[in-house]
Amino acid sequence: GTVHRDVNAVQWQCVGASITEKQRSALEALLVVDPATQESPFAVLCRAPGRASRKNLTALIDRYHWLQKLPNPTSALESIADSKVLQWANEARRLKAPELREYLAPRRQALLLAVIRHARGQVLDDLTQMLLRLVRKIERKSEQRLDNWYADRQNQTVSLIRAFHESLIVHSGDEAPDK
Repeated sequence: GTVHRDVNAVQWQCVGASITEKQRSALEALLVVDPATQESPFAVLCRAPGRASRKNLTALIDRYHWLQKLPNPTSALESIADSKVLQWANEARRLKAPELREYLAPRRQALLLAVIRHARGQVLDDLTQMLLRLVRKIERKSEQRLDNWYADRQNQTVSLIRAFHESLIVHSGDEAPDK
């Protein structure tokens, strides 16, 4: 347990040392609770997307752009194993902003960067899945419309052939005119 704690402390220090002051202040701003909504940007960061709809797709695209404005966790977390980053992200998502604010700064910053990294990957997965679902809906509707169009055209074609057939019968019954 002691070795594990020491290794984590060293990793948190390395992550904390690799970020700028501007990034630190941006990370700390994620933990500020808005008095009007009683929600922090950190809570928004941990929120899952809704079901596939155009409205939710727009919200997810906005989320993607918002995540791109947050500090880039790539360089700070490149020396940390992916499994460890995922563990940190899961740990942070289980917490609320006031609870996370009580952690030591290097640990808090490492956990926040892990959540941002995971959220950036997740938003791309969510966008892809949502787009695929919406495309499938469009494809099903298009197939239904095409089937209906073919059915209408077939009915019109059958009616035209029947009318042509009846006119041939009528005209074949007529005798040829005298010359």
